[in-house]
Amino acid sequence: MDIDVHCTICGSSDARRCARCHSAAYCSLECQQTDWRTHRLLCAKFSEQAQGSFASRPSPTHYLAIFFPMDKNRPSLVWVNTKKDKYEVKPYFHPVLDQLLHIPGNEYIGRGLRQVQGNLLRGRPSQ
Repeated sequence: MDIDVHCTICGSSDARRCARCHSAAYCSLECQQTDWRTHRLLCAKFSEQAQGSFASRPSPTHYLAIFFPMDKNRPSLVWVNTKKDKYEVKPYFHPVLDQLLHIPGNEYIGRGLRQVQGNLLRGRPSQ
């Protein structure tokens, strides 16, 4: 088992990384099967691109994100830069999403960030 790796589904610290992409981790076959329909969409991309442009982070403030473009059928991986909010008590990095919030031929579609309060797969209902 990897040290400090938590299960993608239940959060257990007793998890092993996906052998193909190394991006998700599971503590059991049940958790792996629960996540498979979602994970399979990006598993191959993670493994292919880990060797290419996603192998190294552009800067310490960049984070790898899953982008679901409105004009495409499949999600993709993108590096998203972040800005630190100096007024937060805990460090929080706000994503810079402007380049992702345009649809070709249309204007800026805007942003609507919201915090996810729960996760039914992990047994944490919304509050």
